[in-house]
Amino acid sequence: MFKKSLCIALALLLSISICACSRARQQAASEAVSQSATTAAAGEQSSPSSSGKDTATTKKGEKKTTEKGAAADEGGANAGGSADKGGGNASGGQQGAAGKQTTTKKQQPATQKKTNPPKSTVDASFTINCSAAVGEVEGVPGSGYFLRGAGVSVSKGASVYDALLQCCEANGVAVVASNTMYGMYVSSIGGLAEKEVGKMSGWTYTVNGNYPPKACDKYTLSDGDHVEFIYKAG
Repeated sequence: MFKKSLCIALALLLSISICACSRARQQAASEAVSQSATTAAAGEQSSPSSSGKDTATTKKGEKKTTEKGAAADEGGANAGGSADKGGGNASGGQQGAAGKQTTTKKQQPATQKKTNPPKSTVDASFTINCSAAVGEVEGVPGSGYFLRGAGVSVSKGASVYDALLQCCEANGVAVVASNTMYGMYVSSIGGLAEKEVGKMSGWTYTVNGNYPPKACDKYTLSDGDHVEFIYKAG
């Protein structure tokens, strides 16, 4: 009976020991797992790669925060400066409009100078000087001139003789001429004829103060010429 009780007691002690060992092992294993997790966590925290990730994440976060802040600042600046910009655009718009108007004025086609067509007429002036016959022949004007600076307009290419006839006809002065081998010879103007104040008296003419070496119907008038018929006594 005693042996049986002893065996039972030993069995209980063995069972208790086994349980205690099992618990100890489980606790040790649990502590080992816990320590391993703690070590792993510590390793991750001290790891450069994980630290870089955190840093990168932090930088991204900071960048986002900075960008958002900058956007907010820009939004504020735009909101505050929109009035200035609006004012500037308003005045600038007016200036731009003025600039456009100025440009439009500059771009307006320049007025082309009108080219006058070639004149088909010649303007000249005539003086008929009879001062040498004043007091010598009746009917001669006391002023000594039948015409003085009378204007006449003739066709281009007209001769002095053509202009003389036109001018005298317009002013009621008679002209007598004859055709000779040298050309038309004017023998009387205004009733004053050759040889009335001497055997060598008669009519001659000048153009711009010069005596042309040709008959009056052979001399072509130019625009602005001044012709003077002069009665010479002799």
